Amino acid sequence: MDDLQSERAQLVGQVIEAFWRAVPPAWHSIRAYTHNTAVEHYQMTMAQFAILRGIYRGKTTVSELAEAGRTSRPATSRMVDLLVNKGLVQRVEDREDRRRAQLSLTEQGKLLLEAIFEQTRAWMQVRLERLDDEALAAMLPALEGLQTAFGE
Repeated sequence: MDDLQSERAQLVGQVIEAFWRAVPPAWHSIRAYTHNTAVEHYQMTMAQFAILRGIYRGKTTVSELAEAGRTSRPATSRMVDLLVNKGLVQRVEDREDRRRAQLSLTEQGKLLLEAIFEQTRAWMQVRLERLDDEALAAMLPALEGLQTAFGE
């Protein structure tokens, strides 16, 4: 291995170590805040929130939601039933296959999800405003790099 490859390998190693010091604690804090917001302000579980977020992101069937959430279809279906009963999700039968239903958020579901997102963004803003302009400016390309490296 030549010196450039060795330097690059060292740099990659440093990035990996910095990633583990920064990303999991940040993610756990954000997730905990979001969970508390969902539970305390909107009387919903994190699993219910995950279903709403999945539908918001384009998962429109119980099967897609179960796969994305790594849960069973029956458990996901029960969770969807609860959200339908709360008026947050609606089921529309597929005309071609009556066993299959398309899921979508109701207006109330959209508003609830947007409220949770907005509260989480405001909470994150308070934390990020602690950083100086130089640190904030450096974060954007770094986060874009993570998205490129790990994005779908």
